[in-house]
Amino acid sequence: MITFNAIAQAARLCVALYAKLEERRDLPTNGGLGALGVDELLIVLDRPTDGEAFLCVDHTQQLVTCVVRGSERPLSDTGGWRDWINNFRSCKVPFYGGLSAHAGYAAAARALAEQLLQLLGVFPDYRVRITGHSLGGSVALLLAIAMAWLQPTPRFRQQLELITFGQRKVASRRDLLMTVQCQYARVQNGGDVACRTPLWFGYGHYGRHVYYPHDKSEQGLWWINPSRWAQFVDQIPTVFEDVLDHSIKRYSHRADLALIKEALHDEAVSDDATRGQHQAGRPLPGTESAGGAGGLPGPG
Repeated sequence: MITFNAIAQAARLCVALYAKLEERRDLPTNGGLGALGVDELLIVLDRPTDGEAFLCVDHTQQLVTCVVRGSERPLSDTGGWRDWINNFRSCKVPFYGGLSAHAGYAAAARALAEQLLQLLGVFPDYRVRITGHSLGGSVALLLAIAMAWLQPTPRFRQQLELITFGQRKVASRRDLLMTVQCQYARVQNGGDVACRTPLWFGYGHYGRHVYYPHDKSEQGLWWINPSRWAQFVDQIPTVFEDVLDHSIKRYSHRADLALIKEALHDEAVSDDATRGQHQAGRPLPGTESAGGAGGLPGPG
């Protein structure tokens, strides 16, 4: 069940792990992330593709959050240039489930999937949440598809959640509609241009679209599955903020604001018969449809 609280937690883990990349070899057992509910931290790295994922195990909630690392700096000592090669390898290749997917992201997801499933076998009764930012979000989407294909049990798919931030397109919308088999929320800041790429034919988005409108971003407001026109109007004044809006720290900040707004709204409308659908601990409102629902503004 994906909630506003789950989105905020996933964003905080992405921020924390980004900050610890340079010290990954010296991290304690829980990665120094105890304050975020992490009891164990396991790292999976595929050097040829530079794909990397962090398994954050929370024994209290019986939850394993798989954080897929995004792009490192091109000139970093750990070979960040491979990430940027993957970003631009946008030709399509065959992938699990008959999907034709972005070659760079597909290679990383394919390399990580079986290793992660082996580690997850240690926690058979735990829920699994996959998340990532930018390149990490794109790989996370394909990773969720691959893992559901390799572990085709109804129970695993029911326990699988996917939350991405600033994710680029990885395949056609039609193909994703046929292959995504888990709960999926795609989070986008209004001014983030990366979410609109690749621009050419054959690429699209799918999933529950959680959109933080640019002109009301500091008010904690959100839209669910906004129309293309609503997004276009919101993005007109964002030409000079595209780079900043792609930052995972900004995503985390807005996720926290939305969570606070939800909590305040629930308290203010405690007598409202329909308030249940808006609670931060309940599923996100709105549904995914072939045409895309219109903008459903958040409370307030």
